[in-house]
Amino acid sequence: MRILHALSQTELTGSEVYAYELSQLQVKEGCEVFVASDRLHKDFPGIYLQVRLSASGPRRITNILFLRRWIKQNSIDLVHCHSRGACRHFYWVLWGLKIPMITTLHGFQHSSFSKKLFDIYGDWVTVVSRKIRDQLVRDFHVNPHKIEVLPNPVTVVAGTAPADPQGAGHLTDHPAGRLAPRLALAGRASGPKGKRLLSLLRSQLATWRKLFPNLQVELYLSGLQESERQNLANAFTINVQGTVADLGGILRQCSVVVASGRIAVEALLQGTQVLVLGEAQYMGPIQQQNLVACFENNFGDVGPSEPIPFARVTEDLASLLRSNKPPDEALRRQLQEHFSSAKVVRRFFEIYRAAILLKRSPALSILMYHKVLPQTSNSPHRIFVTTQRFEQHLKFFKKHGFTALHFQDLSDFWWGRRPVREFPKKPVILTFDDGYRNNLTFALPLLEKYGVKATIFALADNSVTHNSWDEGDELLLTPQEIKALPPSLIEIGSHGLRHERLPGKSDTEILTDLTRSKSLLEGLIGRTVRVFAYPFGDIDERLPRLAEQSGYEFAVNTDRGPEFWAHDRWSLFRVNIFPEDGPFSLWKKTAKWYRGYYLRKRGH
Repeated sequence: MRILHALSQTELTGSEVYAYELSQLQVKEGCEVFVASDRLHKDFPGIYLQVRLSASGPRRITNILFLRRWIKQNSIDLVHCHSRGACRHFYWVLWGLKIPMITTLHGFQHSSFSKKLFDIYGDWVTVVSRKIRDQLVRDFHVNPHKIEVLPNPVTVVAGTAPADPQGAGHLTDHPAGRLAPRLALAGRASGPKGKRLLSLLRSQLATWRKLFPNLQVELYLSGLQESERQNLANAFTINVQGTVADLGGILRQCSVVVASGRIAVEALLQGTQVLVLGEAQYMGPIQQQNLVACFENNFGDVGPSEPIPFARVTEDLASLLRSNKPPDEALRRQLQEHFSSAKVVRRFFEIYRAAILLKRSPALSILMYHKVLPQTSNSPHRIFVTTQRFEQHLKFFKKHGFTALHFQDLSDFWWGRRPVREFPKKPVILTFDDGYRNNLTFALPLLEKYGVKATIFALADNSVTHNSWDEGDELLLTPQEIKALPPSLIEIGSHGLRHERLPGKSDTEILTDLTRSKSLLEGLIGRTVRVFAYPFGDIDERLPRLAEQSGYEFAVNTDRGPEFWAHDRWSLFRVNIFPEDGPFSLWKKTAKWYRGYYLRKRGH
């Protein structure tokens, strides 16, 4: 995969560190990485393309034309933007091209007319906190289904807490012969973050020195010019530094760090106590009690700006310095898990694949059939089609160029076992719920006649021999009949053990139904069961994640799910097929616009 990361910046930011972490791990996975930015401060792998993405006006138009040619010439598969300036460029660079654009946002977005007029954020948006997601939906009407909260990938190995109970590892030699506690304030020179750190110093430095006469105070502001550095060092009579190569190593030697966002996380993982002061809020020391709130506002950086509670900061600082204890080990392990680089990168690969497939085919029609009968039925739920109607449908698919897929095919494309260029432009998946014997008797001969694949969702408990949830008492397929179905045409998915509603059950009961039914069916047919159909189409917010946890690659709903099929593999939208659905109705239900139309019509 050939990935272009795009940034617009003139100084080191968290966005650049984020892109750097991703690109390092992507190269290890065999990707080719390119980077476009005004300037770079990290040693990125791959080719660096210096472009002023922070530019506006005529310069931006020149950049857009240049980048459009360059992307075509270099066969870029996907563009990942990490700043507003990059989004403003690449929205137009990629206009009309079959190249997806992913955007990662680290903070609130400034309101503008163009953002409300155009969704400049591309095909998929990842945000580092929930509050950013809420703002995009509320203020810019971005489709919530294409926004995902993904934390910063942090590869720092958690530091070892000091063996000395007095915490000497976080103290430095003092000229008077005493061990001096070491305090670092770290952030970016430009913007509100640096201003708030300087405001804190002006207000409280004298108080800190009275409370702790031997306190060693240091200020680290990335992007700080040398003249500014000297002025601040003279003004505060402290050690002031701009961009440093090994900030993590410095943080590890400190008693307390005042920081926000990514730096706050890295410091705590290094074994250092942290006071969270971001460009929006002061959160205090990172503790179990405020950890969820810290996740939601990216450790103080996201949200409406609040005044700094200077007295409270000093009170918290004094408490940490006097206790001189390392961070709670369970808290550090929790942060390691949440910010796991490997986990974040794995998820990005999924997002990339999904975005590429969506560009190839935005619509994936998944149709839900039940019974196929030689004549009409008295079924109260109308869950049947006649053989005549079903053959009419198969002729429609052939005439209009649809390609029927199994979920196995979808898996092969998703995981790169088959090239994306082979993904059909008009895919369709035919599914049959419950596993009726009439699927074998009446549907299979027609599927064989027209060479169309289908998926049957069968029950795994073979004591359930007929349909007790709909009138007609229809017989279900026996285990022997399921096993004998030709795998080239019929794929088997799970419909649970006994067709029971799952939302009313506990997590343990649901997991038992999901995993046990998968295991029994796989044992029967000797193949992997990749997909689950929720009985009655009835789900709650737990079920998609429990289906994922149970080892399914896909799960299907009934008339619900995200507008774009690849946005949630465990909540795929299916369309009900009824006995009266003729060619016009089928044309509508397989149209690219139908899913969005259906969801909006029902207020989703």
